[in-house]
Amino acid sequence: MAGDRDNPLLEAVEALAKPNRSKVLVGADLKTVSLPPLLEQLENAIRGSIVGIGGSGSLANERNVLDGDALFRFMKISTTIKEWARMAGSEVAAEDMGHTLTAWYLAYTSRAVTLDQERFYTRQMESWARAIVDKLNPKVTLLLSDRCPVCDAETWWNASDRLEYTHPLISSYPEGSEDPVNDATAMCRACATVWGARELAFALEERARIEAVDTPDVVV
Repeated sequence: MAGDRDNPLLEAVEALAKPNRSKVLVGADLKTVSLPPLLEQLENAIRGSIVGIGGSGSLANERNVLDGDALFRFMKISTTIKEWARMAGSEVAAEDMGHTLTAWYLAYTSRAVTLDQERFYTRQMESWARAIVDKLNPKVTLLLSDRCPVCDAETWWNASDRLEYTHPLISSYPEGSEDPVNDATAMCRACATVWGARELAFALEERARIEAVDTPDVVV
């Protein structure tokens, strides 16, 4: 599968099924390493049997993340990929989801498909990739007490339980980061605006400056 950068469906398959290269901290050095496919990383993490690149457990995404959520996530993805393969009439390799997904792609794209169908599969696989990365690379999340500088919200509604909560602004950075300020991102859970941590700090400072100018002095 040669990477076609104008083929979002292929890119989504490769993101899950192909090895990838990434820069990671190994000790005090930043090195480029070859990592297994995301599907394989998740399965290995569940089994707690990842063989360390440069030493067992030396990389952040090589930690044992064996938990109920990780297991449920892998089983759901695995079951769906097998269903896709069976519908396309392609090979199902029970012990290799990456191979099964690749075989599905070749069979699926050998016939006429609609743009809406391609978009559905692409969105599904992209969501899997994001979820796996989030699971393998946990983040530290902080609640911020400020109002959102964009929508001015002080609360936000959680769609899952339909309840209102305080602290719409949150900031997060990768667990174990050596530069959490530069690595951090922030988001407003009320309006879904996303910033870098420094961008948010500047926006909050700018609003505070404007509000200070607009507030008249109180004469006693």
